[in-house]
Amino acid sequence: MQTKAFSPYIWEMPNEYRKFLKKSNFFKKLKFLNDLLHFEYTELFLFMQKELLSKKHTFEMSKKYKVSKNTTIHKYNYDVINQNFDKKEQIFVLGYFDRELNEVVYRPLNHLLYSFLKFIDKNESLNVNLRLFFKNNKISYKDYAKDFKYVLNELYNKKVLI
Repeated sequence: MQTKAFSPYIWEMPNEYRKFLKKSNFFKKLKFLNDLLHFEYTELFLFMQKELLSKKHTFEMSKKYKVSKNTTIHKYNYDVINQNFDKKEQIFVLGYFDRELNEVVYRPLNHLLYSFLKFIDKNESLNVNLRLFFKNNKISYKDYAKDFKYVLNELYNKKVLI
């Protein structure tokens, strides 16, 4: 895949294999199968996005941003990051290709940040989005805004927000 194969089938094959395994009776006992297959497939997808570059500007909360299509934000029922499949537990995961490390990186997210990243309206500034999100969730803007701004700036620098 890294040789720049241009056939659309190169992308369909891993996903078709994932679907085949999900339907297979052989793996029905693995309750975490869907989470694991999704996690593995997204790693391949994210890795193949590594050559996409964009201009870098100064991060400002007053600007409009969206979550990049070259990232994944997903809720899993098992801890796929640490490969802990013994018990069911909800985990929120952000995945992206880190250009500095030259590898796919997964970050666990807390429920609040996960919800905000899903909430972002690209037609509004991050400030407006954040104020509206906090208001809708009855959260004090004063208490959390500074921490959110720090994390959002970091996500912008990692090309998660564009």
